Amino acid sequence: MDIATHILIFIRKFNTISDDKTSNPYTIFVYCSCWLDCLHGKGAKKIERKRRNKRAIDMAFTYDYPRMLVTVDALVFLKEASKNYKILLIERKNNPYKGHFALPGGFVDMDETLKDAATRELQEETGLQGVELHQLYAFDAIDRDPRGRNLCVAFYGITSPENSKVTANDDAEKAQWFDINNLPRLAFDHSEIVQHAIKKLGF
Repeated sequence: MDIATHILIFIRKFNTISDDKTSNPYTIFVYCSCWLDCLHGKGAKKIERKRRNKRAIDMAFTYDYPRMLVTVDALVFLKEASKNYKILLIERKNNPYKGHFALPGGFVDMDETLKDAATRELQEETGLQGVELHQLYAFDAIDRDPRGRNLCVAFYGITSPENSKVTANDDAEKAQWFDINNLPRLAFDHSEIVQHAIKKLGF
């Protein structure tokens, strides 16, 4: 992409924010950072993420009370010809629980729905797309995450062998299918989440 195109992208991104561009130093910082990303050829996804974070910074009303973290996890089951089921897990690349297997998932961006976040995290960490996700349950044990008070909303979906190719990326070292009756030790409370889904879905 040539410099002229980069400039055009930057101008269009800058014009999407409010008219009060110069009064907020955070706005200037975020959009200058987006401009540098353009010059260095970084993807539109990262620029869009910074734009979302800028919106969070610009929120005019906040509470002085502690707030919970919110994450989503995706339970994707693979139905085999033998009628057995497998579940998609990732090996975590980062702490906490580095090297442990876990459900694909992560934090929710400020301007996306829970379902959109689960779909995005699934695609980013495993490459899997085209799976319709449905909300399963909210898991809110106080000590479920060593990083802090974290509320997890889990989603589930079912895929076929024709749509089961996975490739680890982002925060995942590996992406792998496991028989639901022979699972490795899982991070966080993900064993509880998986068993809840298996019971609810009748597998």
